[in-house]
Amino acid sequence: MAMCVVLMGASTWVQVVKADELNSHSKNRRAIWQWLGDARGPILAGGVEVANSVPVDDEFTNQRQYGGGDPAVAMTYSSITGFQSWYQSRGLEKYSDDYLSSNSDRLVFSRLRDVLTGRQPQGAAVETTIVPAVQEAAFEALRCDRASANCLLAPDGNYYLEGAIVAIEPSTGKILAMVSTPAFDPNPLASHDAGTATQAYNDLTCPGHPDIGHATAAECKTRAAAIGDPMNNKAITERYFPGSTFKIITAAAALETGRYTPHSMLYGPRELTLPQSSRPLTNYGGSECNRGSDQVSLADSMKVSCNTSFAQLGLDLGQEALRQQAQAFGFDGAKGDVRIPMPVTMSKFPDSDRLDSPPYLAYSSIGQDEVQATPLQMAMVSAAIANRGTMMQPYLVHQVKAPNLSVLSQTHPKEIGKPVSPQTADQLAQMMELVVTSGSATPAQIPGVRVAAKTGTAQDGEKAPHVWFTGFAPVNNPQVAVVVFVKNGGDAGGAATGGKVAAPMAKKVIEAVLNR
Repeated sequence: MAMCVVLMGASTWVQVVKADELNSHSKNRRAIWQWLGDARGPILAGGVEVANSVPVDDEFTNQRQYGGGDPAVAMTYSSITGFQSWYQSRGLEKYSDDYLSSNSDRLVFSRLRDVLTGRQPQGAAVETTIVPAVQEAAFEALRCDRASANCLLAPDGNYYLEGAIVAIEPSTGKILAMVSTPAFDPNPLASHDAGTATQAYNDLTCPGHPDIGHATAAECKTRAAAIGDPMNNKAITERYFPGSTFKIITAAAALETGRYTPHSMLYGPRELTLPQSSRPLTNYGGSECNRGSDQVSLADSMKVSCNTSFAQLGLDLGQEALRQQAQAFGFDGAKGDVRIPMPVTMSKFPDSDRLDSPPYLAYSSIGQDEVQATPLQMAMVSAAIANRGTMMQPYLVHQVKAPNLSVLSQTHPKEIGKPVSPQTADQLAQMMELVVTSGSATPAQIPGVRVAAKTGTAQDGEKAPHVWFTGFAPVNNPQVAVVVFVKNGGDAGGAATGGKVAAPMAKKVIEAVLNR
């Protein structure tokens, strides 16, 4: 009896108490077989499988495949799918794993049926909101010529700028396209040969290191940056100075007070002397905002992207008004953790103590100093304005279907706030439309389509500036809000501006949405 009790205790200890630890142990070969060999469900975009599992003749029986095995297609969707490899995964492969691997509680009856019938368990299909034509247009827009500077070589043999593009349906929050470049081919990472998969991972995260086993995190970060950090999704994980695109938020803060209209006159000299500073703030290229006058309307300030008038406006409004407006749009995590389902890095407005200094407040008003935003955040700003002041939760997964095609989960549009009133949104839309018709974003003009936008050229220390475009179209019936971000000027270098570099790319994406 004592031996029976001991044996029962040992079995309980191994099978219950230690089960999770043993199951996840790095030397548990059975767990690795299941991880790599499961018949995972497909990831779909527009009904097309951009990730799926195919039968193979090895010990794992199933192989994960991306883009049908075509590197160019796999790269186009790598910011969506991520990858599944030995011991790790990213993107939807990670954040929809329960469904893809059939481990979700909602698939319990499907698993039971497979056990009783002797069939291999099948994962659920994850249907994304991505529109292939729009995703492909966005990916192609970031492609550049091999002879240009700052064009980074990708696995498909082409060259791409370092940047990101996001397109959102304003009325629902559906993400129609999300691209981060340079992209990567997930297929080598999914190899069943551990050496091949490890080498592919090292080539992306610490390329060319002679002794990868002793590489420091700092060394690998520097090496990865040299090839454009292809593993980092710049649309949602990286924050950058938003530059003049932040002027939308400063203008919104002014309009929301009720003391300003688009016709209100602002002080906008060629140079603005800042309190507690010996260095004047200037406009781009040292230009005037309104030739022959230090006064310029709020609408014209937006149209020509006047730094001095917006900096003075920020000083007049004060830091609390700006902070409250930025947070109303989602900065500082004011809307809670944003997940699409991948987590989105929180955009940041500077701390109160810092902005007690007028120069820092002035520069924050034009999207500089310590203001930091993700491309998705700035797309959400334009989407809220397009939707007449109502901000919708962005999402990437439309629905999840079981192997028998029953719907396990479906995402419904969700309102997450009203950062501005409908009246303010309409006024901002009118001013942003002027930016396209006769301001800094004229390259985004589309015949017969009313486009609203704001460009940005954000200083980044001694490096070439980041360039931005955020806007929506058509103004009278918004179908898409789009943001384009190109790091450090792309192939235009120090001569880059948002209008010159980013606006033509945004035009291609908007046209793809309207022509779908």
